[in-house]
Parts: sequence; structure tokens; C-alpha cells
Amino acid sequence: MSFFSRSLGLLSSAGGACAVVLALGAVACGDNPAGPEPGASGSAQPGAAAQVKKPDPLVTKTFKAESCYYGALSLQLAKVAYTESLGGAEPSADKLPDFGAEPLENPPVKQPNPAASGSAAASGSAAPATSAKTAPTAKPTASAAAKPPTAPSATAKATATPTASAKAPAATTGSAKASAATSAGAPPPARDPAAMARVRSVPYERFVRACHVAAGNTKDLPNPELDNALKEFADFALPLSKTIAEANAYYQKEDFKTDDFAKGKEYHKKLTEGFGKLDEALKKVEESVKKFKQANPIDTSAYTESQKLSEAVVAASTEALLASMARPWDQGKVKEAVTKLDGAIAPLRKYAESHKEERDPWVMLVAAPADSYLNHLKTLSETDPAEVRIGKIVNAVTLFNRVHEGNNRALSRKLAEGAGKGTFNNRNLRPKLPVRGAPSVQAPQ
Repeated sequence: MSFFSRSLGLLSSAGGACAVVLALGAVACGDNPAGPEPGASGSAQPGAAAQVKKPDPLVTKTFKAESCYYGALSLQLAKVAYTESLGGAEPSADKLPDFGAEPLENPPVKQPNPAASGSAAASGSAAPATSAKTAPTAKPTASAAAKPPTAPSATAKATATPTASAKAPAATTGSAKASAATSAGAPPPARDPAAMARVRSVPYERFVRACHVAAGNTKDLPNPELDNALKEFADFALPLSKTIAEANAYYQKEDFKTDDFAKGKEYHKKLTEGFGKLDEALKKVEESVKKFKQANPIDTSAYTESQKLSEAVVAASTEALLASMARPWDQGKVKEAVTKLDGAIAPLRKYAESHKEERDPWVMLVAAPADSYLNHLKTLSETDPAEVRIGKIVNAVTLFNRVHEGNNRALSRKLAEGAGKGTFNNRNLRPKLPVRGAPSVQAPQ
């Protein structure tokens, strides 16, 4: 029996052990021949000294707390969209609620082709290369492509895409016809398949889950006051965000036509109660996060140049987000914040141009999302304030999250790269099996 065959026998008897001792050393094996994911492991060989460093627990906790707070602010947008669309009344055929559901569109092109195929739109071929990574998924684009020819395309202006409340007159007409038909003994009209395909979800539950994650981050750097505030808010906000999602689907699927708004009234009661408690709940989170950050400032003295530039982009992005979310809408302040954000991104763009070969993680993970976010806010700042829909601001929260999360991911990637330097090989390798039918090679005696 060859040495290699005996080694394979040892593998089997050891229950799937992951190392084969060869004459020249140890070779690691694994299920992923392409190697570990970035940040999964910094050790090239078993027992290697290089280890992937984790970010400072203070940095991680601050990031998660901020993600919770900025995402939770979106619930205020849902509250504004819902209450303003109803005007203090209950949902009815004359007043359909708005939940801030808007498609996250591709950046507009100069000369959109109305005859473009749905597959081309889904591929995002019309989007600039700088924002390819942050282009929306094919799902909302495909939904936009499914609209009738008279509906605006996905590349139309930010104010051109109607939402649930904007469609209220048409829906009201349909509801009135349905009521008349029902009273006359006729069955309600069938649902429009094209309308069903245009159902758009709301992202509030995804935003609020960041609070649940942040509340569970108590192992490395416990802080009872902050941890309790985050958990209390998560316990309150997750059910509320789920109710918003269910109610949004109920109205977009036009289920109110078949139950005479029975379920809509139930949702209205839950949402009114939840929105009534929202401001106080958000205030507790805001105060606890602010107090924690003031008592635990992050030392940035050792940050690299690109990391400092990225931090400045995140700070300007945050200021722009808060300006865009303020009610009433102040177009002047939004324009001012957009100018500051553009000025913060410019040095990072310049750094990227002069360090093209370095594959800097902050350039790769922050620059493009920041440009997409800037373009979105710039479009809003140039829109007639009367036509700035809540859903567009909700989309700004989504784009902001990409900038904020990209900055945090860049740090993890940088630490993983540093751990891998100087090692022999950063890939998990499989032992090369002998060719079937070939003679076995005996190990030297």
C-alpha cells in the first residue's frame, strides 16, 4: 500500500480529519477549494501565528447602536406617510393609506429607451459603472418593467413614480365600482395581475432588526443602560414594523375590496396605537446612544488616510440623512447638506484615483455607495418640495445604510488582509488524489 493510500485510510478512520501528513510537511484541506471568505481566517497553516484581528469592541458596539438608531428613524417616516395620507380619518374607499413604499430606482440615463427590454433593465446596464455594486436588485426593476405602457419607467424622475396614496383616485374609483357591484348582487371584479405584480414591500422590519442585533451585542463590551434601551425598543418596534409590512401588502394586493376594509380597520387600530408610542420610544434610544458615545469616544489617531476620509463621508452622510428626514421638509437645508456631502466624498474620490492599484477597502466599499446616496439626495434637493414623497426619503435610509455598513465592513476586510500578510498560503487546499489506474508511488524508505 502506498504512503498516500495509507494516509487516506487514516483520514477515514479519524472521522474526516482535515490534515494529511506528507513527507514534506502538512497540507490543509477543506470543503471550499477557492479558500475561505474574506475575514474567515487569517492563518495560512494549522498553528500559524497570524490571526484575523477583530475590530475594537467599542467600534463594533458603536456601529451597531448607530445602525439601530438611524434605521429606527425610518419608522417616523412610516408614521408621517400613514397619518398624512389619511388626514386623521380611517382607511376607506375614499382614503387609502400610504406606507412609504417606493421602488429603489436605477440612476437615470440621459436618453432612456422606452422600448428597452425588461431583462436589460433588470441587468442594470443603464446604470453608471461607479454604482454597479449598489444598483437595486432585479425584483423592483422587474416590477417596474411589468407596469402598463402608460406608467413611468424605472428611469423616470424621482417624483414621477406613483405610490399607493398617489393612486388613491384610481383605487377609489375601483372601490366604488366594487361596492356598487356588490350591492347589486354581482361578484367583485377580478384582481388585475399587473397590479399584483407591482406590489412593493417596505424595509422597516429590516431596519429595525438592527436594534435586535445591537441589543444582543453584550458580551465584549456590556453597557446595561444602552443594552436595555436597545432591547426595549426592539421588543416594541419589531411587532410594529411587521404590522406595517402586513398592512402595506394588504392594500397593495387590494384585499380591502373583498373584506370591506375589515382587516384594514384592525391594522389601523394597531398602527395608531404603535405610532402613538413611537416618539417616546425613539427618544430613549437616541439619549442612550448619545450618552454612550460621549462616554466612550473612539480613538481615530491610528486610522489610515483612506479610513479617515471614509469616516468624514459617513459623518456628512449622517448629517444629510437627518436633514432629509426632518419635518417639515426644508429644501434649503437639504441642499446645504448635499453640498457638504459632495465635498466630503471628493477627497475619497481623489485618493482612489491616486491609489488605483492598492484595492483599498474603504475606496472599494464606501466610495461607490456614497456616490449613489449623493445622487439620490441631490435629485430630492432639486425636486419641488410639494412633490417629495416619503418613499423617496425611505430609500435614502437604505442608501445611507450601504455607506454606513460599507465603512464598517472595510475595517473588517483591512484587518483580515493584515493578518494574511507574510503567510505561505491563504487557501484551503485539497490533497491531490492519484489518477485512477495509475501505479501507486511508494514513499522513500
